[in-house]
Amino acid sequence: MMNKSLTCAILVLFIVTGCSKKDDPATPSIVGTWVTTSATTSACEDPNDNGTEICASSCNVYEYKADGTGTITNSSGTLATFTYSVSGTTLTTTVTYAGGGAPASGTYQITVTATTLTRVYEDAASGGLCTFTWTYARQ
Repeated sequence: MMNKSLTCAILVLFIVTGCSKKDDPATPSIVGTWVTTSATTSACEDPNDNGTEICASSCNVYEYKADGTGTITNSSGTLATFTYSVSGTTLTTTVTYAGGGAPASGTYQITVTATTLTRVYEDAASGGLCTFTWTYARQ
């Protein structure tokens, strides 16, 4: 009888410890190559400023590298290099344009899926006059 109890206890122990909860799927990474598909301006004080542009050719391509650097290119060549960091859904970038000038920094809210990156910027510098949304397709 003692042997059966011990066997049952060990069997229960294996069943309990052998089952594990599946981890939540990881949020897709921004690392990779993204091609601009559209740019939308919305919620502007002047409704005439609202609109969407769809990129059909010579679209900007953003490459986010794992080391926190990246490039912006199109059919004309390299337009800019940048550094970036992601914390949760916040993307912070500093862009240095190939033509020179002072680097430009920005903070965006992002949504990343396996195939789409969406980057949103609230124009707080000019009193929140517009919201800018860029959409990209993963390559």
